[in-house]
Amino acid sequence: MKSIMRLTCVIVLWAAGFCAVVSRLVVVAAADGAMRVEGGLISGVTDTTSGVRAFKGIPFAAPPTGDLRWRPPAPVRPWEGVRRADQYAAPCLQPVFPGGPPEVNEILRLPGTPNEDCLYLNVWSAAKSANERRPVMVWIHGGALVIGSPAVPATDGAALAKKGVVLVSINYRLGAFGFLAHPELTKESTHASSGNYGLLDQLAALQWVQKNIAQFGGDPKNVTIFGESAGSWSVNLLVASPLGKGLFQRAIGESGALLIGSRDEPTLALNSQALVQAEQRGAAFATVLGARSLSELRAKTAEEVMKAATLPGNPLNAGFGATVDGWVLPDSADRIFAAGRQNDVPTLIGSNANEGALFLAQPVPAAASREQAARTYGVRADEFLRHYPASTDEQARSSAMQYMGDAVFGLQMRTWARLQKKTGKAAAYLYLFDRIPPDSACKCATHGSEIVYAFNNVGLSTRPFQQADRKLADTMSSYWVNFATKGDPNGPSVAKWAPYAEDSDMLMALGDRVEPRPVPHRAALDFLEAHFRRHQGAGATYSPPQLPWGAPDLQGVWANNVATPLERPDELRGRTRLTDEEVAKLRRVAAELFDGNGDAAFGDAVFLAALRTPEGYKSTDGRTGNYNAFWVTERVFEDRTSLITDPPDGRKPPLTPKAEQVARSVEAMRREPPADAESLPLQLRCITYGVPNTFAGYNTNYQIFQTPTHVVVLGEMIHDARIIPLDGRPHVSSNIRQWLGDARGHWEGHTLVVETTNFLDQSFNGQAARRVNGDANLRLTERFTRVGPDELQYEFTIDDPTIWTRPWSAMIPYKATHDTIYEYACHEGNYGMHGILAGARVEDRVR
Repeated sequence: MKSIMRLTCVIVLWAAGFCAVVSRLVVVAAADGAMRVEGGLISGVTDTTSGVRAFKGIPFAAPPTGDLRWRPPAPVRPWEGVRRADQYAAPCLQPVFPGGPPEVNEILRLPGTPNEDCLYLNVWSAAKSANERRPVMVWIHGGALVIGSPAVPATDGAALAKKGVVLVSINYRLGAFGFLAHPELTKESTHASSGNYGLLDQLAALQWVQKNIAQFGGDPKNVTIFGESAGSWSVNLLVASPLGKGLFQRAIGESGALLIGSRDEPTLALNSQALVQAEQRGAAFATVLGARSLSELRAKTAEEVMKAATLPGNPLNAGFGATVDGWVLPDSADRIFAAGRQNDVPTLIGSNANEGALFLAQPVPAAASREQAARTYGVRADEFLRHYPASTDEQARSSAMQYMGDAVFGLQMRTWARLQKKTGKAAAYLYLFDRIPPDSACKCATHGSEIVYAFNNVGLSTRPFQQADRKLADTMSSYWVNFATKGDPNGPSVAKWAPYAEDSDMLMALGDRVEPRPVPHRAALDFLEAHFRRHQGAGATYSPPQLPWGAPDLQGVWANNVATPLERPDELRGRTRLTDEEVAKLRRVAAELFDGNGDAAFGDAVFLAALRTPEGYKSTDGRTGNYNAFWVTERVFEDRTSLITDPPDGRKPPLTPKAEQVARSVEAMRREPPADAESLPLQLRCITYGVPNTFAGYNTNYQIFQTPTHVVVLGEMIHDARIIPLDGRPHVSSNIRQWLGDARGHWEGHTLVVETTNFLDQSFNGQAARRVNGDANLRLTERFTRVGPDELQYEFTIDDPTIWTRPWSAMIPYKATHDTIYEYACHEGNYGMHGILAGARVEDRVR
C-alpha cells in the first residue's frame, strides 16, 4: 500500500461541483458609507434581499514580496481614500491544476490570476450594528498547502451569515512561498525559525479578526476556526500552536489532521517535518534555483520559484509542508496533544465515507497488493488482508480506496477526538458524512463532498441537487453555526449529537439519515492504529521528564546494543521490516553462534552471521581477550532491516569519484603492513573513533550530562567527551578543526539537535565511514529524543558533498542501562605506544 499512500501527498482538494454563478439576488452598492479597518476605509456591497453585507479583498498584511518574501507577515500598509472591497483578491501563487473529475475541475477554476501579493480576506455579515457581537467563523481553504482559494461559490459566506454568524475567509501563502525553510532564513529570524509562513499568515488573519471584526458586528471573543483537508490540517496545527492561544475559542476540522502515522507508510500525519530536515530540503531547492544567498533567492522572479517548485510528473507538488520550528510549532502536533499542551477548545471534527475515491484512479493489481501487504505488515499481513481483502483486482482497488480513507482521514479524525477527550477538558464531536451528491463522478461521498452542505450553498450550484440535499445542507449548517455560537452543535430542529466518548466510539452520521452511529470500520481502524503506534517512532505519546530549568531530561547512561546492521543486506533488499518469526530466528541463531559473555561481535557481525549462518562459522571477534569481557554487550534484535533510514533503500549513497579514488588507495594501504609506527591504524594509536555514535557490541555506552547552557556526551569508546554549547554562540573559525568537530546544540521541542562542523579531514568513524574517512566539508546533524522512560532515539544525518553523492541518515535506539562507564585506558596504545615506538626504532637500526 506504500505507493497508494504516496498519492495522498500529491494533492488534497475539494470534490463538490460548481459553476462560477452569481447569486440570483440583486447586489447593489452599500448605502451606509465606508467602514474603518486597520489600514484605512473600505466599502463593500449589500444584498438588499437578505441584508448580508459582503466585503471582499481586504488586506490583512503587507504584500509578501521583495524583501518580505519568506518573512512573517508584515503590518498592513495604509491606503488613502476609500478602498472598494467588492471583488475577491487574486489567489496566492500556485501551480495549474492538471484536471480531475468534473466537480473538482469546476470548483478549481480560480477567479483570477494567482499573484504573490495575496494576503487578503473576505467578510460577510448580516449584523445591523457593530454592537451585536455575533459569533465569528474563519474559513481556511484546503489544497495540500499547495493550491486553493476561498473565492469559489462553494465557500461563499452569505448563507452562513444569514444564519447569524460573521463569516471570514482568508488567503495564505502556499507551496514554496508559504512553507520553504532554509538555514539562512532560520539564522535571520529572531525566533530561529523558518518554513511556516503560511501558518503565520493564518495567525495574522486571526489577529486582524481580533482587532477589526467588531466593526462588522462580530465578537472577537467568540471565534471558530474551520477548514477542510489542508485547511483542517491548519486548524489542527493552530490548535497545537502556542501562538494560537486566545485567537479562537472553537475549532472545526473537516477531513484532515496530523496526529498519527508510520515512518514506513508516510501518511498525511507526517506532513509536518523537523526544522533541520526542512532546512536541508530548502537548501537543495535554493541550489536548483541557482541561488547562493538569501538576497539571490529573494531576487528570483515568482515564475522562477514556481517552476523550480513544480516537479515533472507532479505539478501539484506537495513537497513543502509545516515545520516543527520551535516557535509556531514547538513540537509535532501528536506530541503536543498527547501531553495536553494544545489550546483546549471545543472541537467538531469528522471525515467522509469514501475519502480515498478521489485519489485512486489507476488499477490496483491484486497480486501486487498482497505482496505489498506482506512486505509492510509481515506476520500481520493476513490480518491486514482480512480488513482490506485483495482476492481480485477489483477487490484490491476497492480495498485500496477504503484503506486510504481509513488511514489518512478516518483514523486521523478519530485520533483527534480521542486525544482531545483524553488530555483536554473541552468536548469533541465526531461525524461521518455519507450523502452521495447528485452526478458524483465516483457515485460516493468522496473527499470534499461535504463543503457545499456545511456552507448551505447547494443553491449556488448548477448540479441537480434534490430536496434531500437542501434539507441536509440546512441541518449541517445549523450544526456548524450552533457549535460556533456556544461550542455545542445541538439546538432546535436538529437531532441530538452527543460528545465523543472512546468507550462507546460513536459518531453522528450526516447523510440520508442524520443519526448517531458506531464508528465504521472500527476493527480496521484499531488494527491500523496499533500498527502505526508500533512503528511511529519519535515518542509520539511520550512526554519526557523535565529538568529544573525546563529542558527535557536526557541524562543517564545509554547503550547502543542494537544488532540491526547499518546498511540493509542484499538478502533483504526492498524490505524495511522483518516478521516476528524472522526476528525470533535471528535471535536464536545468534545465541548459538556467539558467546554473549566474552564475544564482542562488533558492528554488523551478529546480524549478518545469524542471517547467513555459514557452515562451520566461528566468531573471531572474541580475540579482544577475556579481560575485556565486561565491555561486551548482549545484542538486541528488532524488526528493522537497516539503521539507515534515508536513502530509502537502506544503503549508504555512492561515493563521489574523488572519494572513490581515495577509498581504493586506503584499501590498498590496509592490505600492506604499516610502513612505520606513525602509520599504525588510528584504533591502535587510540585516536578517537569519532562521531556519529554508530559503534555497537563493545564499548557502546554513552553518558549524557546536562546544564542550562551545555550538554556533555561521554563515549565509552576511547573515552571521548563532547562538550556541546547551547547558548547560541557561532561556530569557531573554519580554520580551527578538531577530531570531534565543533558542535552547537539547540532544542526543538523535546529533541536536542546538535550541528557539528569543522572536522579534520582525518576524522574517522569505523562503521559510518567504512571505506573512507570524513572530510573537512563534513556537516553532521544529530537528534537526541527521549521517546520512553528507558529509550533514547538517536538520529543522524551526514552531509559531506566531497565524499558522498547525497546526504544520508540513520536512526539508532539507545536503551537505558545501569552499567558503569569504564575509562578506556587503551593499554595497547596509550601505555603501549612507548614500547611500540621503541621496538620500531630498534627495527629501524637493524635495517
